Amino acid sequence: TDCTDCSYAYYKHRGDCHKLDELCPDRLTGEMCVEEQHGKSQGLVLPALTVTNGWWRSNPASDQFFRCDPETLCTNSNRTAPAKFMNKTCVPSANNLYECSDFLCSSRSKGVLCSVCRGGHYKTSDGTCESCENLRGQEWVLVLVILLFILAAECGYFGKKYWEQLPRKLRRWFSLSIDNLQRQGSLLFVMLQIIVSLPQNHRYVGGAAYPSPFSQFIELFSFTCFNFIQFFHVSCWAPTSYWDSVRLSTYIPVGLALVSAALWAALGPIQATHQWFQRHPKIEHAVQKFIVAATMFNFYALPMFSMTVCGWFACSEIDDGLSDDPPTYLARDMAIVCSGEGSEEYRARRFEAWFYFALVVVAMPLSFFGMLLLHKDLIVNRTTRRGGTELAAFGFMVKDIKPRYWWWALVDLCRRIMMTSIFFLLLLLRYGIFK
Repeated sequence: TDCTDCSYAYYKHRGDCHKLDELCPDRLTGEMCVEEQHGKSQGLVLPALTVTNGWWRSNPASDQFFRCDPETLCTNSNRTAPAKFMNKTCVPSANNLYECSDFLCSSRSKGVLCSVCRGGHYKTSDGTCESCENLRGQEWVLVLVILLFILAAECGYFGKKYWEQLPRKLRRWFSLSIDNLQRQGSLLFVMLQIIVSLPQNHRYVGGAAYPSPFSQFIELFSFTCFNFIQFFHVSCWAPTSYWDSVRLSTYIPVGLALVSAALWAALGPIQATHQWFQRHPKIEHAVQKFIVAATMFNFYALPMFSMTVCGWFACSEIDDGLSDDPPTYLARDMAIVCSGEGSEEYRARRFEAWFYFALVVVAMPLSFFGMLLLHKDLIVNRTTRRGGTELAAFGFMVKDIKPRYWWWALVDLCRRIMMTSIFFLLLLLRYGIFK
């Protein structure tokens, strides 16, 4: 209609009157994105609508509303647009890029969908922003796991001299029990990785947050994602961005692989030519243990590192209805603009990001395949489950696999990479390649 003032339950936008109950995109729950008392008023205009807690829009002049996830990010006692935005489209100032929507965010958040934590706050694995003064302290979980691994290694090393003194049946029972615990522990760890990654990926592609107490469970075991910057809340001590996580997720596995390969290649010649090395077998033992530990860490952690790297290409579109070419933002860190105004930094790092993608998602699995292919005959013809000393570095990969299926470890690795990164790969196909 072409009216001067709109009647009850209507609001004016671009010269026309529109129904309030058709404003919000959430048709399933019936929740209103604006305060219900507006239905009892007349003469309403779009910028004057008070946004309900848990909802967000980029500009008071926009009729596109988005549900925040989690909703606590978009909670503010005063959610009415400032008076200066009532009669014109808001244009943010250079010193406050989020001026047009910050009044909808809590005191801990800002930015697109209120998903960017303010200074002095860190983001948890469930997407909320917490004060750095109230750190939850889940770092003890990772420290405890590391200490247990060190204790197990030391017990295994110093217990060798007492091993032969045990009765044969008892030694066999211990061997089978330890082997069974290792197998179940690796399966449990992989399962936790998948369980922890799925809710995060689901949220970043627009899905709803998981309810309590499942979200607390995910937070407790978030260390399995190996996102050290997020887990140790580095943002509380130094300014960080998602790009720092991408770099760290590339440097760690690639660095460990290069160091392990160099030590493995140099171990044989050094043993043959240096008598000092032969007189100190503990050093040789330590080097071999490092190679095994680094290979095992990369094998189990690579899916999570690939998830982080793939996350750099996963962008989501925020269409506020005010632009013919809506901007896209990084799903994992919406402070980073993928396309549109302000995306210069993201585009400048595109080539480097693709290089990291090639290293982590392509080259690292191929390196495991090359390792298996190079030792194919030794794997197929091995007389024990782990094989001889030539297979010490990756015997854990083939010990539970029949010899003729020497390649199955690579299939398992690729399966885990797909399960942890599938949502980001879908967003990559939608926004990362074709835009």
